[in-house]
Amino acid sequence: SPEFSGSSMASMRFIFSPYGIIDMLTIVPYFWTLAFPGGKMDEYDEALRMLRVLRLLKMDKYIPSITLIDDVFRNNALPLAVTGFAASVFWVIFSTMMWMAEEGDAVETNDNGITQAMRFKDVPSAMPYTLILLSGDYPLMDFTFWGMVTCFLMCLFAVSIVSIPSSIIASGFTTVATKEREKKNKNKETDKEKEKREKEEKEAEEKKPEYLNNGSLQAQIHSFLSPDDDDGVWFDNLMRVFIASNVLMVVLESDPYYREQIGDRAFSYYEGMAALTYTLLYLLRLYAAPHDHRAGYSVYGFINSFFGTVDLLAFAPFYFELACISTGTPYDFALPRFLRLFRVLQLEHYTEAFTLIDDVFRACKETLIATGFLAIIIWVFAAYLFFVFEQGNPSVDGAFDNIPNAMYYTAIFLSGEWGQVDFTVKGKVLCSVLVVAGIGLYSIPVGALFDAFGEVLEERGQKDEEEEKEKVE
Repeated sequence: SPEFSGSSMASMRFIFSPYGIIDMLTIVPYFWTLAFPGGKMDEYDEALRMLRVLRLLKMDKYIPSITLIDDVFRNNALPLAVTGFAASVFWVIFSTMMWMAEEGDAVETNDNGITQAMRFKDVPSAMPYTLILLSGDYPLMDFTFWGMVTCFLMCLFAVSIVSIPSSIIASGFTTVATKEREKKNKNKETDKEKEKREKEEKEAEEKKPEYLNNGSLQAQIHSFLSPDDDDGVWFDNLMRVFIASNVLMVVLESDPYYREQIGDRAFSYYEGMAALTYTLLYLLRLYAAPHDHRAGYSVYGFINSFFGTVDLLAFAPFYFELACISTGTPYDFALPRFLRLFRVLQLEHYTEAFTLIDDVFRACKETLIATGFLAIIIWVFAAYLFFVFEQGNPSVDGAFDNIPNAMYYTAIFLSGEWGQVDFTVKGKVLCSVLVVAGIGLYSIPVGALFDAFGEVLEERGQKDEEEEKEKVE
Protein backbone atom coordinates (compact mmCIF):
# COMPACT_ATOMS: atom_id res chain seq x y z
CA SER A 1 0.00 0.00 0.00
CA PRO A 2 1.42 3.44 -0.94
CA GLU A 3 0.21 4.72 2.41
CA PHE A 4 2.50 2.43 4.41
CA SER A 5 5.26 1.35 1.98
CA GLY A 6 8.67 2.91 2.39
CA SER A 7 8.29 3.34 6.14
CA SER A 8 9.60 1.32 9.04
CA MET A 9 7.24 -1.16 10.70
CA ALA A 10 4.71 -0.86 7.87
CA SER A 11 2.69 -3.84 9.13
CA MET A 12 2.35 -2.36 12.62
CA ARG A 13 1.38 1.00 11.17
CA PHE A 14 -1.40 -0.72 9.21
CA ILE A 15 -2.64 -2.66 12.27
CA PHE A 16 -3.14 0.55 14.24
CA SER A 17 -4.51 2.54 11.30
CA PRO A 18 -8.31 3.19 11.12
CA TYR A 19 -8.76 0.59 8.38
CA GLY A 20 -6.67 -1.97 10.27
CA ILE A 21 -8.72 -1.47 13.43
CA ILE A 22 -11.93 -1.90 11.41
CA ASP A 23 -10.61 -5.18 9.99
CA MET A 24 -9.73 -6.42 13.49
CA LEU A 25 -13.12 -5.50 14.96
CA THR A 26 -14.96 -7.36 12.19
CA ILE A 27 -13.07 -10.67 12.54
CA VAL A 28 -11.80 -10.95 16.14
CA PRO A 29 -15.21 -11.71 17.79
CA TYR A 30 -15.79 -14.63 15.43
CA PHE A 31 -12.42 -16.30 16.02
CA TRP A 32 -12.55 -15.54 19.75
CA THR A 33 -15.84 -17.47 20.13
CA LEU A 34 -14.31 -20.39 18.18
CA ALA A 35 -11.22 -20.45 20.39
CA PHE A 36 -13.02 -19.92 23.72
CA PRO A 37 -16.59 -21.30 23.45
CA GLY A 38 -18.96 -20.56 26.31
CA GLY A 39 -17.11 -17.41 27.37
CA LYS A 40 -18.24 -13.82 27.72
CA MET A 41 -18.05 -13.36 23.96
CA ASP A 42 -20.84 -15.90 23.46
CA GLU A 43 -23.12 -13.85 25.66
CA TYR A 44 -22.86 -10.92 23.29
CA ASP A 45 -22.18 -12.95 20.17
CA GLU A 46 -25.09 -11.59 18.09
CA ALA A 47 -24.28 -7.96 18.80
CA LEU A 48 -20.53 -8.44 18.27
CA ARG A 49 -21.06 -10.16 14.93
CA MET A 50 -22.94 -7.11 13.78
CA LEU A 51 -19.63 -5.23 13.99
CA ARG A 52 -19.21 -6.50 10.44
CA VAL A 53 -21.19 -3.47 9.32
CA LEU A 54 -18.06 -1.48 10.16
CA ARG A 55 -16.69 -2.74 6.85
CA LEU A 56 -18.84 -0.08 5.22
CA LEU A 57 -16.35 2.47 6.54
CA LYS A 58 -13.65 0.96 4.34
CA MET A 59 -15.59 2.18 1.31
CA ASP A 60 -14.58 5.68 2.42
CA LYS A 61 -11.21 5.03 0.76
CA TYR A 62 -12.96 4.94 -2.63
CA ILE A 63 -15.91 7.27 -1.93
CA PRO A 64 -14.71 9.94 0.54
CA SER A 65 -17.53 10.85 2.91
CA ILE A 66 -16.86 10.06 6.58
CA THR A 67 -13.34 11.54 6.42
CA LEU A 68 -14.84 14.78 5.10
CA ILE A 69 -16.94 15.33 8.23
CA ASP A 70 -13.81 16.42 10.12
CA ASP A 71 -13.24 19.13 7.49
CA VAL A 72 -16.86 20.20 7.82
CA PHE A 73 -16.58 20.79 11.57
CA ARG A 74 -13.22 22.57 11.26
CA ASN A 75 -14.37 24.86 8.44
CA ASN A 76 -17.57 25.79 10.26
CA ALA A 77 -16.28 25.79 13.83
CA LEU A 78 -17.31 29.37 14.69
CA PRO A 79 -20.83 29.31 13.17
CA LEU A 80 -21.45 25.90 14.75
CA ALA A 81 -20.23 27.10 18.14
CA VAL A 82 -22.43 30.23 18.09
CA THR A 83 -25.60 28.59 16.75
CA GLY A 84 -24.98 25.44 18.77
CA PHE A 85 -24.79 27.47 21.97
CA ALA A 86 -28.02 29.32 21.12
CA ALA A 87 -29.78 26.06 20.25
CA SER A 88 -28.55 24.43 23.48
CA VAL A 89 -29.87 27.32 25.56
CA PHE A 90 -33.31 27.03 23.95
CA TRP A 91 -33.20 23.26 24.39
CA VAL A 92 -32.51 23.47 28.12
CA ILE A 93 -35.06 26.25 28.67
CA PHE A 94 -37.88 24.45 26.90
CA SER A 95 -36.97 21.09 28.46
CA THR A 96 -37.35 22.75 31.86
CA MET A 97 -40.65 24.31 30.83
CA MET A 98 -41.98 20.95 29.58
CA TRP A 99 -40.94 19.30 32.85
CA MET A 100 -42.77 21.97 34.85
CA ALA A 101 -45.86 21.67 32.66
CA GLU A 102 -46.07 17.86 32.42
CA GLU A 103 -44.62 16.45 35.64
CA GLY A 104 -48.15 15.98 37.03
CA ASP A 105 -49.81 14.67 33.84
CA ALA A 106 -50.68 11.07 34.74
CA VAL A 107 -52.96 10.38 31.74
CA GLU A 108 -51.78 7.48 29.51
CA THR A 109 -51.22 8.66 25.94
CA ASN A 110 -50.85 5.26 24.22
CA ASP A 111 -51.07 1.51 24.77
CA ASN A 112 -47.67 1.08 26.43
CA GLY A 113 -48.88 2.57 29.71
CA ILE A 114 -46.36 5.43 29.72
CA THR A 115 -47.68 8.81 30.85
CA GLN A 116 -46.34 12.28 30.13
CA ALA A 117 -45.40 12.50 33.81
CA MET A 118 -43.06 9.53 33.27
CA ARG A 119 -41.53 11.02 30.16
CA PHE A 120 -41.04 14.48 31.69
CA LYS A 121 -40.34 13.39 35.28
CA ASP A 122 -37.18 15.55 35.40
CA VAL A 123 -35.22 17.85 33.10
CA PRO A 124 -32.72 15.20 31.83
CA SER A 125 -35.61 12.84 31.00
CA ALA A 126 -37.48 15.66 29.27
CA MET A 127 -34.54 16.71 27.08
CA PRO A 128 -34.69 13.93 24.41
CA TYR A 129 -38.45 14.34 23.99
CA THR A 130 -38.13 18.13 23.86
CA LEU A 131 -35.38 17.87 21.24
CA ILE A 132 -37.66 15.80 19.03
CA LEU A 133 -40.36 18.47 19.42
CA LEU A 134 -37.79 21.16 18.59
CA SER A 135 -36.96 19.29 15.37
CA GLY A 136 -40.49 20.13 14.20
CA ASP A 137 -42.05 16.70 14.64
CA TYR A 138 -44.80 16.12 17.22
CA PRO A 139 -45.31 12.41 17.93
CA LEU A 140 -46.58 13.51 21.37
CA MET A 141 -49.48 15.95 21.40
CA ASP A 142 -51.68 15.12 24.41
CA PHE A 143 -50.28 17.75 26.76
CA THR A 144 -51.73 19.83 29.55
CA PHE A 145 -52.73 23.42 28.82
CA TRP A 146 -49.33 24.80 29.80
CA GLY A 147 -47.62 22.02 27.87
CA MET A 148 -49.51 23.10 24.76
CA VAL A 149 -48.55 26.74 25.41
CA THR A 150 -44.91 25.69 25.66
CA CYS A 151 -45.16 23.75 22.38
CA PHE A 152 -46.69 26.80 20.72
CA LEU A 153 -43.78 28.95 21.91
CA MET A 154 -41.34 26.33 20.61
CA CYS A 155 -42.97 26.44 17.18
CA LEU A 156 -42.95 30.23 17.24
CA PHE A 157 -39.39 30.93 18.34
CA ALA A 158 -37.18 27.92 18.79
CA VAL A 159 -37.69 25.31 16.05
CA SER A 160 -35.97 27.35 13.32
CA ILE A 161 -33.04 28.32 15.61
CA VAL A 162 -32.42 24.77 16.82
CA SER A 163 -32.36 23.51 13.20
CA ILE A 164 -29.60 25.97 12.17
CA PRO A 165 -26.62 23.84 13.34
CA SER A 166 -27.96 20.85 11.41
CA SER A 167 -28.34 23.02 8.30
CA ILE A 168 -24.77 24.36 8.66
CA ILE A 169 -23.40 20.80 8.89
CA ALA A 170 -25.36 19.71 5.81
CA SER A 171 -24.36 22.77 3.79
CA GLY A 172 -20.74 22.46 4.89
CA PHE A 173 -20.56 18.83 3.85
CA THR A 174 -21.91 19.64 0.39
CA THR A 175 -19.29 22.40 -0.01
CA VAL A 176 -16.42 20.16 1.14
CA ALA A 177 -17.57 17.26 -1.08
CA THR A 178 -17.73 19.59 -4.09
CA LYS A 179 -14.22 20.94 -3.44
CA GLU A 180 -12.87 17.41 -3.01
CA ARG A 181 -14.39 16.42 -6.35
CA GLU A 182 -12.95 19.49 -8.10
CA LYS A 183 -9.54 18.78 -6.57
CA LYS A 184 -9.55 15.26 -8.00
CA ASN A 185 -10.70 16.38 -11.43
CA LYS A 186 -8.48 19.45 -11.85
CA ASN A 187 -5.65 17.46 -13.45
CA LYS A 188 -7.95 15.40 -15.60
CA GLU A 189 -9.65 18.00 -17.68
CA THR A 190 -10.13 21.77 -17.63
CA ASP A 191 -13.63 23.21 -17.75
CA LYS A 192 -13.14 24.54 -21.28
CA GLU A 193 -11.79 21.22 -22.53
CA LYS A 194 -14.69 19.41 -20.93
CA GLU A 195 -17.20 21.82 -22.45
CA LYS A 196 -15.60 21.45 -25.88
CA ARG A 197 -15.59 17.66 -25.64
CA GLU A 198 -19.22 17.51 -24.53
CA LYS A 199 -20.19 19.88 -27.35
CA GLU A 200 -18.41 17.73 -29.95
CA GLU A 201 -20.03 14.56 -28.57
CA LYS A 202 -23.44 16.20 -28.62
CA GLU A 203 -22.95 17.41 -32.20
CA ALA A 204 -21.86 13.93 -33.26
CA GLU A 205 -24.88 12.37 -31.59
CA GLU A 206 -27.29 14.87 -33.07
CA LYS A 207 -25.86 14.81 -36.58
CA LYS A 208 -28.93 14.75 -38.74
CA PRO A 209 -29.38 12.33 -41.64
CA GLU A 210 -29.68 13.87 -45.12
CA TYR A 211 -33.20 12.53 -45.72
CA LEU A 212 -34.80 14.62 -42.94
CA ASN A 213 -37.59 17.00 -43.91
CA ASN A 214 -37.84 15.44 -47.36
CA GLY A 215 -41.64 15.67 -47.41
CA SER A 216 -42.14 11.91 -47.18
CA LEU A 217 -45.03 10.33 -45.26
CA GLN A 218 -42.63 9.41 -42.44
CA ALA A 219 -41.47 13.01 -42.15
CA GLN A 220 -45.05 14.32 -42.12
CA ILE A 221 -46.14 11.86 -39.42
CA HIS A 222 -43.14 12.74 -37.27
CA SER A 223 -43.77 16.46 -37.73
CA PHE A 224 -47.41 15.98 -36.68
CA LEU A 225 -46.64 13.83 -33.63
CA SER A 226 -43.55 15.69 -32.46
CA PRO A 227 -44.10 18.28 -29.70
CA ASP A 228 -41.11 20.22 -31.10
CA ASP A 229 -43.06 21.17 -34.21
CA ASP A 230 -46.06 23.46 -34.51
CA ASP A 231 -48.00 21.33 -37.03
CA GLY A 232 -49.84 19.27 -34.41
CA VAL A 233 -50.32 21.70 -31.51
CA TRP A 234 -54.06 20.96 -31.32
CA PHE A 235 -53.30 17.23 -31.28
CA ASP A 236 -50.75 17.69 -28.47
CA ASN A 237 -53.34 19.51 -26.34
CA LEU A 238 -55.94 16.85 -27.09
CA MET A 239 -53.54 14.08 -26.03
CA ARG A 240 -52.77 15.84 -22.75
CA VAL A 241 -56.48 15.84 -21.91
CA PHE A 242 -56.91 12.25 -23.12
CA ILE A 243 -53.99 10.93 -21.06
CA ALA A 244 -55.15 12.74 -17.91
CA SER A 245 -58.70 11.45 -18.32
CA ASN A 246 -57.42 7.94 -18.98
CA VAL A 247 -55.37 7.91 -15.77
CA LEU A 248 -58.42 9.27 -13.92
CA MET A 249 -60.56 6.40 -15.24
CA VAL A 250 -57.95 3.85 -14.10
CA VAL A 251 -58.06 5.35 -10.61
CA LEU A 252 -61.88 5.46 -10.49
CA GLU A 253 -62.14 1.87 -11.70
CA SER A 254 -60.41 0.71 -8.52
CA ASP A 255 -63.36 1.96 -6.42
CA PRO A 256 -66.42 -0.36 -6.32
CA TYR A 257 -68.71 2.66 -5.86
CA TYR A 258 -67.70 4.24 -9.19
CA ARG A 259 -67.73 0.89 -10.97
CA GLU A 260 -71.36 0.52 -9.90
CA GLN A 261 -72.31 4.10 -10.79
CA ILE A 262 -70.54 4.27 -14.16
CA GLY A 263 -70.79 0.59 -15.04
CA ASP A 264 -68.15 -2.04 -15.80
CA ARG A 265 -69.15 -2.00 -19.47
CA ALA A 266 -68.35 1.71 -19.77
CA PHE A 267 -64.94 1.17 -18.20
CA SER A 268 -64.28 -1.76 -20.56
CA TYR A 269 -65.25 0.23 -23.67
CA TYR A 270 -63.13 3.19 -22.59
CA GLU A 271 -60.16 0.93 -21.85
CA GLY A 272 -60.48 -0.73 -25.27
CA MET A 273 -60.59 2.63 -27.03
CA ALA A 274 -57.58 3.88 -25.05
CA ALA A 275 -55.57 0.73 -25.80
CA LEU A 276 -56.29 0.99 -29.52
CA THR A 277 -55.32 4.67 -29.50
CA TYR A 278 -51.99 3.97 -27.76
CA THR A 279 -51.35 1.03 -30.09
CA LEU A 280 -51.88 3.22 -33.15
CA LEU A 281 -49.64 5.95 -31.73
CA TYR A 282 -46.92 3.41 -31.00
CA LEU A 283 -47.01 2.04 -34.54
CA LEU A 284 -46.97 5.54 -36.03
CA ARG A 285 -44.03 6.62 -33.87
CA LEU A 286 -42.25 3.38 -34.71
CA TYR A 287 -42.78 4.07 -38.42
CA ALA A 288 -41.56 7.67 -38.10
CA ALA A 289 -38.61 6.80 -35.81
CA PRO A 290 -35.97 7.37 -38.57
CA HIS A 291 -36.90 11.08 -38.36
CA ASP A 292 -36.88 11.32 -34.55
CA HIS A 293 -33.68 12.60 -32.92
CA ARG A 294 -34.81 11.24 -29.53
CA ALA A 295 -34.72 7.74 -31.02
CA GLY A 296 -31.32 8.24 -32.57
CA TYR A 297 -32.98 8.32 -36.02
CA SER A 298 -33.64 4.57 -35.96
CA VAL A 299 -36.49 2.14 -35.27
CA TYR A 300 -34.27 0.11 -32.95
CA GLY A 301 -33.35 3.27 -31.05
CA PHE A 302 -37.04 4.08 -30.51
CA ILE A 303 -37.85 0.57 -29.24
CA ASN A 304 -35.05 0.79 -26.65
CA SER A 305 -35.64 4.39 -25.69
CA PHE A 306 -37.49 5.66 -22.63
CA PHE A 307 -40.31 6.93 -24.84
CA GLY A 308 -40.61 3.61 -26.67
CA THR A 309 -40.84 1.70 -23.40
CA VAL A 310 -43.47 4.08 -22.03
CA ASP A 311 -45.52 3.79 -25.24
CA LEU A 312 -45.36 -0.01 -25.06
CA LEU A 313 -46.47 -0.10 -21.41
CA ALA A 314 -49.45 2.09 -22.30
CA PHE A 315 -51.23 -0.66 -24.22
CA ALA A 316 -49.48 -3.94 -23.32
CA PRO A 317 -51.58 -4.59 -20.15
CA PHE A 318 -54.79 -4.49 -22.19
CA TYR A 319 -53.61 -7.21 -24.57
CA PHE A 320 -52.27 -9.23 -21.65
CA GLU A 321 -55.69 -9.18 -20.00
CA LEU A 322 -57.37 -9.99 -23.33
CA ALA A 323 -55.10 -13.01 -23.86
CA CYS A 324 -55.70 -14.31 -20.33
CA ILE A 325 -59.48 -13.97 -20.68
CA SER A 326 -59.49 -15.62 -24.12
CA THR A 327 -57.46 -18.62 -22.94
CA GLY A 328 -59.14 -18.88 -19.54
CA THR A 329 -55.85 -18.31 -17.75
CA PRO A 330 -56.27 -17.03 -14.17
CA TYR A 331 -54.36 -13.82 -13.41
CA ASP A 332 -54.21 -11.03 -10.86
CA PHE A 333 -56.30 -8.06 -12.00
CA ALA A 334 -54.28 -5.70 -9.78
CA LEU A 335 -51.08 -5.97 -11.86
CA PRO A 336 -52.52 -4.81 -15.24
CA ARG A 337 -54.39 -2.00 -13.48
CA PHE A 338 -51.19 -0.91 -11.81
CA LEU A 339 -49.28 -0.98 -15.11
CA ARG A 340 -51.97 1.20 -16.71
CA LEU A 341 -50.99 3.99 -14.34
CA PHE A 342 -47.72 4.22 -16.25
CA ARG A 343 -49.75 5.92 -18.96
CA VAL A 344 -49.22 9.14 -17.05
CA LEU A 345 -45.64 8.94 -18.36
CA GLN A 346 -47.12 9.51 -21.83
CA LEU A 347 -47.26 13.17 -20.84
CA GLU A 348 -43.47 13.15 -21.15
CA HIS A 349 -43.99 13.43 -24.92
CA TYR A 350 -45.55 16.85 -24.39
CA THR A 351 -44.16 18.11 -21.07
CA GLU A 352 -40.53 17.54 -20.12
CA ALA A 353 -40.18 16.10 -16.63
CA PHE A 354 -38.29 12.82 -16.48
CA THR A 355 -35.82 13.96 -19.13
CA LEU A 356 -35.06 16.93 -16.89
CA ILE A 357 -34.62 14.60 -13.92
CA ASP A 358 -32.08 12.62 -15.93
CA ASP A 359 -30.13 15.85 -16.55
CA VAL A 360 -30.39 16.65 -12.84
CA PHE A 361 -28.86 13.32 -11.83
CA ARG A 362 -26.06 13.80 -14.32
CA ALA A 363 -25.37 17.32 -13.05
CA CYS A 364 -24.95 16.27 -9.40
CA LYS A 365 -23.80 12.68 -9.87
CA GLU A 366 -20.52 13.06 -7.99
CA THR A 367 -22.09 14.88 -5.05
CA LEU A 368 -24.90 12.32 -4.89
CA ILE A 369 -22.41 9.44 -4.79
CA ALA A 370 -20.49 10.91 -1.82
CA THR A 371 -23.50 12.18 0.12
CA GLY A 372 -25.60 9.14 -0.75
CA PHE A 373 -22.91 6.83 0.61
CA LEU A 374 -22.77 8.93 3.79
CA ALA A 375 -26.56 8.66 4.14
CA ILE A 376 -26.36 4.86 3.80
CA ILE A 377 -23.65 4.67 6.47
CA ILE A 378 -25.68 6.83 8.88
CA TRP A 379 -28.80 4.77 8.20
CA VAL A 380 -27.17 1.36 8.65
CA PHE A 381 -25.16 2.30 11.74
CA ALA A 382 -28.06 4.08 13.43
CA ALA A 383 -30.31 1.08 12.73
CA TYR A 384 -27.71 -1.30 14.15
CA LEU A 385 -27.32 0.82 17.31
CA PHE A 386 -31.08 1.05 17.77
CA PHE A 387 -31.22 -2.74 17.43
CA VAL A 388 -28.53 -3.17 20.10
CA PHE A 389 -29.95 -0.56 22.47
CA GLU A 390 -33.70 -1.15 22.07
CA GLN A 391 -33.98 -4.90 21.49
CA GLY A 392 -36.45 -6.21 24.04
CA ASN A 393 -37.65 -2.76 25.10
CA PRO A 394 -41.41 -3.28 25.78
CA SER A 395 -42.13 0.43 25.34
CA VAL A 396 -41.42 0.30 21.58
CA ASP A 397 -43.62 -2.74 20.79
CA GLY A 398 -40.84 -4.87 19.27
CA ALA A 399 -39.93 -2.22 16.69
CA PHE A 400 -36.21 -2.99 17.03
CA ASP A 401 -36.18 -6.72 17.69
CA ASN A 402 -34.38 -7.40 14.41
CA ILE A 403 -32.20 -5.46 11.98
CA PRO A 404 -34.74 -5.15 9.10
CA ASN A 405 -37.35 -3.66 11.47
CA ALA A 406 -34.76 -1.35 12.95
CA MET A 407 -33.74 -0.16 9.47
CA TYR A 408 -37.37 0.55 8.59
CA TYR A 409 -37.99 2.68 11.68
CA THR A 410 -34.59 4.38 11.43
CA ALA A 411 -35.32 5.42 7.84
CA ILE A 412 -38.50 7.07 9.11
CA PHE A 413 -36.60 8.76 11.95
CA LEU A 414 -34.01 10.12 9.53
CA SER A 415 -36.78 11.69 7.46
CA GLY A 416 -37.71 13.71 10.54
CA GLU A 417 -40.69 11.65 11.68
CA TRP A 418 -40.51 9.91 15.07
CA GLY A 419 -42.98 7.04 15.23
CA GLN A 420 -41.34 5.72 18.41
CA VAL A 421 -40.01 7.92 21.23
CA ASP A 422 -39.98 5.87 24.44
CA PHE A 423 -36.38 4.65 24.18
CA THR A 424 -33.93 3.45 26.78
CA VAL A 425 -31.26 5.89 28.00
CA LYS A 426 -28.82 4.79 25.27
CA GLY A 427 -31.57 5.04 22.66
CA LYS A 428 -32.38 8.55 23.80
CA VAL A 429 -28.75 9.59 23.39
CA LEU A 430 -28.71 8.14 19.87
CA CYS A 431 -32.02 9.87 19.14
CA SER A 432 -30.51 13.22 20.21
CA VAL A 433 -27.46 12.69 17.96
CA LEU A 434 -29.70 11.96 14.98
CA VAL A 435 -31.79 15.08 15.59
CA VAL A 436 -28.71 17.32 15.90
CA ALA A 437 -26.61 16.03 13.01
CA GLY A 438 -27.88 12.77 11.53
CA ILE A 439 -31.04 14.07 9.90
CA GLY A 440 -29.21 17.01 8.34
CA LEU A 441 -26.48 14.81 6.84
CA TYR A 442 -28.98 12.17 5.75
CA SER A 443 -31.01 14.78 3.86
CA ILE A 444 -28.04 16.17 1.90
CA PRO A 445 -28.71 14.07 -1.24
CA VAL A 446 -32.25 15.50 -1.43
CA GLY A 447 -30.89 19.04 -1.08
CA ALA A 448 -28.30 18.36 -3.79
CA LEU A 449 -31.06 17.20 -6.13
CA PHE A 450 -33.09 20.35 -5.48
CA ASP A 451 -30.09 22.60 -6.16
CA ALA A 452 -29.20 20.73 -9.34
CA PHE A 453 -32.81 20.82 -10.53
CA GLY A 454 -32.85 24.61 -10.19
CA GLU A 455 -29.58 24.89 -12.13
CA VAL A 456 -30.83 22.59 -14.91
CA LEU A 457 -34.08 24.57 -15.22
CA GLU A 458 -32.11 27.81 -15.42
CA GLU A 459 -29.79 26.40 -18.10
CA ARG A 460 -32.79 25.07 -20.05
CA GLY A 461 -34.47 28.46 -19.85
CA GLN A 462 -31.35 30.21 -21.16
CA LYS A 463 -31.08 27.67 -23.98
CA ASP A 464 -34.73 28.24 -24.97
CA GLU A 465 -34.18 32.01 -24.98
CA GLU A 466 -31.14 31.62 -27.25
CA GLU A 467 -33.12 29.41 -29.64
CA GLU A 468 -35.94 31.96 -29.76
CA LYS A 469 -33.45 34.71 -30.59
CA GLU A 470 -31.94 32.59 -33.38
CA LYS A 471 -35.44 32.04 -34.84
CA VAL A 472 -36.16 35.78 -34.78
CA GLU A 473 -32.84 36.56 -36.43
